[in-house]
Amino acid sequence: MKKLILILCILQGVLLSLRAQGEQQNIAYTDNNVRFTVISDGTLRLEYAPDGKFVDDKSFIAVDRLYPQVDYKLKTRGAWIEITTSKMKMRYKKDPLCKNRYHIITPQKI
Repeated sequence: MKKLILILCILQGVLLSLRAQGEQQNIAYTDNNVRFTVISDGTLRLEYAPDGKFVDDKSFIAVDRLYPQVDYKLKTRGAWIEITTSKMKMRYKKDPLCKNRYHIITPQKI
């Protein structure tokens, strides 16, 4: 019985590591206070941490922070950050005084 439990534990570890091989964090951009993660080609996670310390623990939204690989492009132009996927484009201005820091552009305009 002990051998069976040991074999099952080893098998579970192998399966979990194989699952994680095709997945990654997909963190597209991080600065002192902001982090953007590409979850899918139509979903971004925007995190803000005033002290720059991002929480990587499980949450109601982020139970697992490993995602399938997503094709995205990151461009930086002056104070603007732009993340583009096949379904959307998000622009973010690195200016804490700017009221309109985020812009999401729909597929028709990409």
